[in-house]
Amino acid sequence: MIIKLNDTIPLKGKKFIFLDRDGTINVERNYLYEISKFEFEYKAVEGLISLASQDFNLIIITNQSGIGRGYYTIKDFTMLQSYIIRKCSSYGVEFLGYVACPHYKENCECRKPKDGMLRAIQERFEIDKEYSWIVGDKVSDTETGRSLGYQSCLLGTGHGKNNFEHKSDNTYFVKNLSEFANLVRKTNERLY
Repeated sequence: MIIKLNDTIPLKGKKFIFLDRDGTINVERNYLYEISKFEFEYKAVEGLISLASQDFNLIIITNQSGIGRGYYTIKDFTMLQSYIIRKCSSYGVEFLGYVACPHYKENCECRKPKDGMLRAIQERFEIDKEYSWIVGDKVSDTETGRSLGYQSCLLGTGHGKNNFEHKSDNTYFVKNLSEFANLVRKTNERLY
C-alpha cells in the first residue's frame, strides 16, 4: 500500500471525503500514468472547489493495478499523483493526501472493494462517518465505504456510465463531481 499524507495541511475537523481518482477526478484512461494524458473529468474541478469550500478533508483513494502488472512504476504513479495534487492546488483545492493499492491480485487486503486503504486512514485520523463520504465511478468504490459505515455515491462518469444498474439502494447516484458536491451540501445541511 502506498500512503502519502501532507502534514502541512491543517485538518478541517472530522469530516472526510474519499475520492476515487480515475474516472472520478480525471478522465478514465486504461492504466494512466503519463502527465501528458491527464485530463480532468467533466465538472470535476467545479465539484472539487465546492467540496473544499465545505470544509472536508479530501483524500484520494485509488486502485493502481498497473503498478503490479508492470505497466508503470511507483515513481511514474507518484509523479502523476503529485502533478494532479499541484493542479488541484492551483484551483484552491488542497488534498490531505492519497492512498493507493499497487496490487493486481484480488487477494490483497487493500484493493477496493476491500477496505484496507480506508482502515489505514482511520488508524491515523478521527473520522465522523455520519458526515463523511466515499465517491467513485465503480460499485467497488461505494462498497468499500458502505462496509465501514460511510455514505457513498456512484458517479455517472468513467465506468459509472455502465454501472448504474448495479448500485445498491443505499448508494446515491449523480452525474458528476459537481452534482456530488451539491448532494453533500444538501445532505449535511439536513444532518446539522
